[in-house]
Amino acid sequence: GALLLALVLLLGLGACGGGQTLSTDTYELRAIDGGWSIEGIKALSEEDGMFLTVPAEIHGKPVLALGTNAFKDETRLNMAFLPEGLTTIGDGAFMGAKLHLIDLPESLTRLGRSAFQDCELGLVTVPAGVTEAISVDMGCVGEGLSCTERQVSICCKDSGGPYSYSLVSELIAAARNEQADFAVDVYPHYGS
Repeated sequence: GALLLALVLLLGLGACGGGQTLSTDTYELRAIDGGWSIEGIKALSEEDGMFLTVPAEIHGKPVLALGTNAFKDETRLNMAFLPEGLTTIGDGAFMGAKLHLIDLPESLTRLGRSAFQDCELGLVTVPAGVTEAISVDMGCVGEGLSCTERQVSICCKDSGGPYSYSLVSELIAAARNEQADFAVDVYPHYGS
């Protein structure tokens, strides 16, 4: 009985491909490209509540991605350590988690939208292979500005002068590509 069950589980894991899912004691997994995407966590134990160390492998296959909303609203989660080999952090993966520290692996190539929204990050180690990053420090709304608090605010000029035309153009193109509602504004009372 136990040998047959182990064989069925082993064969089932070996056959997982193309988006099939698997549930372990800790994670909800989806098979991708010869490895796993962690799609969710069942529950953080009291011992693990503050620290999360994502394993490099599960059942002999590499963990390649953290899926959309994988750790969303895990408010007890303060620190996360991610394995080398992880290439993707999906949209909203840590949204609402109270992360103070995360160590991003050198292998990371995609960081999804709002991956760390509403986190309390103070220290982030950015991989050397990252060649471009956009950091949003505020969303201005005020008298004379056309944006609202629900839009992506793209500043083209502040009290210090105009911003790089090519950067502003890239931000506009990115917003359009992601179908994000945006406004381009001049911030006369802000200086960078």
